[in-house]
Amino acid sequence: EDLSSKDWYKEVARAEATDYLKSCSEGRFVVRPSSMPGVLALSYNVGDGVGHALIEQTAAGWAIRGGGTVVSTCHPTVEKLLRTRKVLFPDQDVAELAARATAVLDLTGKAVTDSGLRALADALDTSSSLASINLHANDFGAGGVRTLAAALKRTSSLTLLNVGDNNIGDDGVRVLALALTINWSLTSLNLYRNMVGAGGAHALAAALPLNRSLAVLDLSHNKVGADGARALA
Repeated sequence: EDLSSKDWYKEVARAEATDYLKSCSEGRFVVRPSSMPGVLALSYNVGDGVGHALIEQTAAGWAIRGGGTVVSTCHPTVEKLLRTRKVLFPDQDVAELAARATAVLDLTGKAVTDSGLRALADALDTSSSLASINLHANDFGAGGVRTLAAALKRTSSLTLLNVGDNNIGDDGVRVLALALTINWSLTSLNLYRNMVGAGGAHALAAALPLNRSLAVLDLSHNKVGADGARALA
């Protein structure tokens, strides 16, 4: 697995990783080489210090070891393992990235949670230039989307929003649909694989006639059924 392009992978020793992480926010981490074949080292900020563990490649996939004991199940890639353990991108980092973004913010696969969306919504409220947000394959549900939808009602710069492959369900789609009746800047909304059913499809069908801007709506790999499809037709 090639990790050289990942911003969290660094060719550093344990001491260098520790010094770097001491000045970072809680949850920040570094994956680095180890002296053992098939094993990587993980260093992470735990709030009051820096912790260390080993990431080992087994026949079933990658697993994190601590104190000689496997403390997580196996996953096919290192990034999937880290996402499952919710190591990636604490809320403070989400807020910092959003604040620095000028036009495009890509948080694909960063394990952003409901609370992370609240940090993102705060940043969206203060931005007049952010046009595209990609939140594909994260870890939030309807609760976080409520906060994001509230910000969507107030922004006039955002044109593309991708929340595909999350867990927002019909409840999350309903609040997004309500936001669409007020927001007229969004032109593309991706809801791919979000456990959306007929209820969510009906909410969107009711909202779309009141929206003047949306041109692209992706509902692929959901379960809207024949009834939901007819409502959107």
